[in-house]
Amino acid sequence: MKVNPRDVWLWYRMEIRSALRERNIVLNSLLLPLLLYPAMLWLVLSGFTFVQGQTQGLTSRVMVTGDATAAEALTARLRENPKVETVSFDGGEQALDARIRAGDLDAVVAVRTDAGPGARAELVLPSALGSAQYVARYDASKDRSRLASDRVRKTIDDIRRDVLAGEAAARGIGLDSWQAFHVGTVDTASREDIGALVLKLLVPTILMVMVALGCFYPAIDTTAGERERNTWETALSVSASPGSIVTAKYLYVATFGAAAGLLNIATMVVSLGPILEQFARGAGDKASFAFPISAVPVTALGTVLVALFVAAGLMILAAFARTFKEGQSMASPFYLATILPIMLLQSPDLEFTPGLALIPVANVAMVIREAIAGTFNLPLIGLTALVGVIVVGVCLWIATRVLASEDVLAGGFNGSFFKFAAARLRPGASRDKGKHE
Repeated sequence: MKVNPRDVWLWYRMEIRSALRERNIVLNSLLLPLLLYPAMLWLVLSGFTFVQGQTQGLTSRVMVTGDATAAEALTARLRENPKVETVSFDGGEQALDARIRAGDLDAVVAVRTDAGPGARAELVLPSALGSAQYVARYDASKDRSRLASDRVRKTIDDIRRDVLAGEAAARGIGLDSWQAFHVGTVDTASREDIGALVLKLLVPTILMVMVALGCFYPAIDTTAGERERNTWETALSVSASPGSIVTAKYLYVATFGAAAGLLNIATMVVSLGPILEQFARGAGDKASFAFPISAVPVTALGTVLVALFVAAGLMILAAFARTFKEGQSMASPFYLATILPIMLLQSPDLEFTPGLALIPVANVAMVIREAIAGTFNLPLIGLTALVGVIVVGVCLWIATRVLASEDVLAGGFNGSFFKFAAARLRPGASRDKGKHE
């Protein structure tokens, strides 16, 4: 197809201006990427915080059974917690388990001790002295029951610590000497490392989804939408060649896809630091979510490469549709196939290998992920770029073959891309148009 750069530029600018006047495209390709994921994360965090607060405010109903002396002492300590209520029910172990499952009871603690009848109550509690055994029964499928188990465990740990401290003091030694065995941990991760861990899992996934979403509606609107509005024939009647018009449309779709991805990442990194910090699972103010400057060029180039690939794939499929709704049906499988590889990259320890570098979209996501973590494997980056260029080149070759068919370009072909490919793209396939009418 003949392509005139001047015509491409003029038509490209016209497509951009027209798209900015189209409410659905602006909403789905620009506003949604800017607001969707920030709003979703804020809502999820707010809901999580609300539910957690509601759960922490619940009163745990706990029943203590077993040896009388030890059970009485544990019951007394549990009652010191205003969030714990000790209750009594009749029945054996199975009956109490049924009450836990029914929600009438949150936890049951069975205390067994080998202490003699004259033992002091405070000495039969700590299992460290070999005098007591605690078995807590609860329902892990219920937040309230898990919370009750945690409160019981904390109470028993507090009793154990108090008794050990008292025994150490009675023998004239310090608590550290009494313990004798110490385990310590040192977290070598910096604030930047913790933030990078979260960013490298979130950013590539969200970026690829937003690029695909940013391309989706413009690709359908500029092909099937044009036919539905009966403006496609008018466009083909101007002085610009069909090749120039299609090229301009393709660049316009890729531009919106790349803009959608980059706008979403910029919004998330700049405005959602406090939200992401709370998602860092206890990292608290240790986490720093500054996007590495060194990762910006890789992210930008990767976004453009993915946008070029996704735009080509969506436009090829949507070019066979006659209505916008039909275009959505034809392009949706490619949209989902683009997102699917990203779902496989959620393990933080996943290594970037040559095998992954051969998978389109997933390879770019891995390059961006590695760049955020400060790793730049130049051979794999080069292989990823090569694969991207080849894939885009193949898509453009297919698009050229498709658009070289006048019945497809004019909307007269009756069928999908797969029917067209089976009939005209495979070696030796017939080029007789009459057979495909």
